[in-house]
Amino acid sequence: MDDGLQSTVHQSNADLETVGAAGGDKQHSGAYNNPSDSQYRPGIALGNEEYMPEADETIYIRIPLSVMFRNEQTHTEQRYLPVISDYKLIDGLPSDADIRIKKSYAMSFNNDTGNASWVYEILNRETSAKNCKKPIKEFGNPYHRGHLAASANHKWCREASNDANLKSNITPQHERLNLSTWKRLEERCRKFIGQNRIRNVHVYSGPLYLKDESEQTYYGILQGKKVPTHFFKVIILENDDGTVRQPECYGMPNDDPPSSELRDYIVDIEDIERVSGLTFIERRHSVRQSDEMSVTLQGEGVNSTLQNVNIKVRISS
Repeated sequence: MDDGLQSTVHQSNADLETVGAAGGDKQHSGAYNNPSDSQYRPGIALGNEEYMPEADETIYIRIPLSVMFRNEQTHTEQRYLPVISDYKLIDGLPSDADIRIKKSYAMSFNNDTGNASWVYEILNRETSAKNCKKPIKEFGNPYHRGHLAASANHKWCREASNDANLKSNITPQHERLNLSTWKRLEERCRKFIGQNRIRNVHVYSGPLYLKDESEQTYYGILQGKKVPTHFFKVIILENDDGTVRQPECYGMPNDDPPSSELRDYIVDIEDIERVSGLTFIERRHSVRQSDEMSVTLQGEGVNSTLQNVNIKVRISS
């Protein structure tokens, strides 16, 4: 892997552990104040520009809410009290090629790579219920079935569990990454669910295909799928009051992890946009108006019992 795939990180372990704690809206989860003072760590090469919002500017984060719930009965209520937050959620897609909607996640599928370009999932206390199990089959040494929408996040009903194990949601992932650093990152997403003030945890995950010294952008093909060089994950915390915290973003090489510390893989969301070609954020002047969209998902759980999951999201318009 060449030096262009190394990331610059200077956030301390203490900083990482306090990400998502109760406090103001300007909580950092991957911002860089002075890259020249940083150490080089494995991950994605970082840009040189700050990604924090400028004065009188809001960063709107796209989430595919209306597309994801287009087949569900939703209720939208206009909220007249403005949300004061540097980051807000807006209805939109990172990319719009071959959108596929499942029971509790959405994706854009890339037929050239045989993998999803991105997968979006929304987690809360109700979606974290464990009502199903699903056996796992691997690709074979040294690659495991890398779930983009994490299998453990979708046990609330049988259909959601089955969807999480569809081939379109699976990407060849190095076994040591799958069983260590990536697994801990998935667990980190779920750990936020039980914290005070957090209503929803919005998560994007996807593969990356970055050039190495040989100009290759993938590590061969397994079962019709290109083996990516890296993976990314974007974690967006939405508070009970509708405010949104600065996204926490990671880029990891698809290999035996060179570091066991999650903080060593933190990057900015604009770095992920740059290397993936996806668009997650829009920078513009703040819009005061917002709506609250709610939906109830239903599915069959253990012993054919009916399971309900309620989701409510504050969206700027």
